[in-house]
Amino acid sequence: MKKFCFLLFFVLLFFSCEGADPEIIDTYYQINVLKDVKSGEFVELLSFYAQVVDEDGENDIKAIYLVNDEQELFWKFSSSNWNRVLKNDIKWTGSSMISMPDASDFFRGTYRVIVEDASGARSEKSLEISTGSIDADNYDFPSLNIDGNSIRVENRKEDLQALYFNAGKRFITFEYLDEDTYVADDFPRIIDLKGSSGNSLYLYDFLEEDGFGLLSGPYKSLYDLTLGKNSE
Repeated sequence: MKKFCFLLFFVLLFFSCEGADPEIIDTYYQINVLKDVKSGEFVELLSFYAQVVDEDGENDIKAIYLVNDEQELFWKFSSSNWNRVLKNDIKWTGSSMISMPDASDFFRGTYRVIVEDASGARSEKSLEISTGSIDADNYDFPSLNIDGNSIRVENRKEDLQALYFNAGKRFITFEYLDEDTYVADDFPRIIDLKGSSGNSLYLYDFLEEDGFGLLSGPYKSLYDLTLGKNSE
């Protein structure tokens, strides 16, 4: 009898200590078109984030996967490469710079979003990426040009943002660019003009009616700021 009671106690203790499964509350995606300031080429990037919760705490989340079975596409996001951003008191986890392996237009279709915790427990949710085809040549991308001690913002829209990323393409912060011209020394959170930090700046404009964003960059040094001027 004592042996049976001990075994029952052990089983109850084991299952009571077993962690709760993670849960995907919501997902978000947006297609952005990047114009490379050096090559002038366009590439589509996916911005993907998931709102995930785990009763054992957010640090129990081990990885988030984005998978398309049709095209055999697979991305893994973990603490080494994901971004965590807070919006309206809700924490989102994902990445802003996801590209196709061959830099082609991002595949539209049904994806599986999988979240995994430290114990290996998983949850899954479906995500449909359905943004229409984009002809980037039809749009005026924002750009930065330097003229003496002045930095000019070309094709600036009302809510133009400067996005800052580190050398590993992890998002740092953003600021709105409210002026058409800045004194170089006063430019918001100006990048290292020698390019030694590895950090980069991208200009970002969201086209609400079209449902996607325009990006130009990366701007890493003083040389990058002269490219637009020299190409005129």
